[in-house]
Amino acid sequence: MFYWFRWVVILLYTIDSIRYMIGVFMSTSARTVRLHNEVSQAVDEIAQICGRDANFVMREAIEEYVKHHEWVIKETKRRLAKLEAGEAKRVPHDEVRDSILKRIQGKS
Repeated sequence: MFYWFRWVVILLYTIDSIRYMIGVFMSTSARTVRLHNEVSQAVDEIAQICGRDANFVMREAIEEYVKHHEWVIKETKRRLAKLEAGEAKRVPHDEVRDSILKRIQGKS
């Protein structure tokens, strides 16, 4: 019954291992980061559950954070450029608020 599940787990572990190996061989630099105790304990717990070290978990988290914020900055600049070029429609704040409230109330 769970035969396929075992293969999915093996595949995901293999992909994760390859990503880790690529990361190890990429040029890296050392940084020191101070974490709240609760966050540090959570990192250790995640690392233990995943069978990785804390360094791996923190590196993955930081890489995802950076990737996300790079995208946000890029999209913000792109959309501002479109707005300044007159290619985008300006929507008044009140109109946006009313639209959001209608959606929220419609889902309730």
